[in-house]
Amino acid sequence: EPSGNTQREIISLDNKEVTKGLYDGNEDINRFLSKYGIIGYKAFAANKNLQSVEVSERVKKIRSKAFMNCSNLHTIKISSSIESIAEQVFDGCFKLENIIIGSNNHYCVTNNILIDKSERKVLRVANKVTTEVAIPDGISIICDRAFDRDLTEKITLSKSVAQFSQKSFFECYKLKEFYVDGKNPVYASMGGVLHSKDRTKLILYPIGKEDTNYFLEDNVVEIGNSAFSKAAHLISITFNSMIKNIGTRAFEYCQSLESIMLPGSIERIGERAFQYCTKLRSVMLSRNINEIGDFAFCECENLENISIPKNVERIGNSAFLNCKKLEKVIIQDNVRHIGEAAFNGCQSSLLLKLENSNTEKKNDVIWFSTICDRCSENIVGRS
Repeated sequence: EPSGNTQREIISLDNKEVTKGLYDGNEDINRFLSKYGIIGYKAFAANKNLQSVEVSERVKKIRSKAFMNCSNLHTIKISSSIESIAEQVFDGCFKLENIIIGSNNHYCVTNNILIDKSERKVLRVANKVTTEVAIPDGISIICDRAFDRDLTEKITLSKSVAQFSQKSFFECYKLKEFYVDGKNPVYASMGGVLHSKDRTKLILYPIGKEDTNYFLEDNVVEIGNSAFSKAAHLISITFNSMIKNIGTRAFEYCQSLESIMLPGSIERIGERAFQYCTKLRSVMLSRNINEIGDFAFCECENLENISIPKNVERIGNSAFLNCKKLEKVIIQDNVRHIGEAAFNGCQSSLLLKLENSNTEKKNDVIWFSTICDRCSENIVGRS
């Protein structure tokens, strides 16, 4: 039986935590870990020398981002004594092919999927070259970056999956299709694209889908946040006549998208909705839009002309920041607010035409310099 001093030493080791920068690489990683009970937040972050790690049975907890951006880590073996594995432990470990864990009441690995059994969560999917990953029945949550630059082409959601985010499938550029069990009460798949069960909200478009054109389904009234973000092949999208809202970052980094024509039903463009759509040349806005969100068209460097419909009351901060080819903007009657740096970084010859605008500061030259750093001499419509 251990003496009192030995017991205290064991308890002390169980609470001893590896913190960021403590490991200098001079000692074998597995021997080093045998001295600690907790692997702390970002403890080994960005360590490019780690390739294979065996977490000793001494370790009881692994905190979030402990191995973040260990870009050469390919194998992690965790003992059966582990009690707590946080979400996003392996963010950025895009070469992580092997996840091994001892028989345990809290965690398991099934078909290369690390699962928190008590919370019914997918923590991480190993980056194996495979055509399909099926989320097991009984899983409720897919954590952020559970799929981290994964190479799979198809993901199947079981009937029990109830929660995930766009970040759950981070930069999965090979992903072409989602399939959802028909008994799932929350989600549905239409043409490989994730929708809400009632089909009124488009939730997530697989960014590796090779179609260059996409037609929005008739029932969709809302495009969710980041729904099409980084869809690499999409050149054009045809909207239905029912769509009302385009969410935050909905089309950001769609770097093949060339033109958009928004129907009259759309009332709002969310923040950063089309930012970094670098090939976008032509935009026709809905006549019923009342707000253009902050950074909505930021860095759309090939956008040339745009007319602001008469119902727009607010143009957000940096809405057209660094639209370097923008030549002419017509601002209609009801605009009352133009945000800071709305047209900064546009070419010096940009013509801003205010047609009977009610903007409170329309005659304030200093104010104009805050919304357009290069074009204050090219304002038509000031008194």
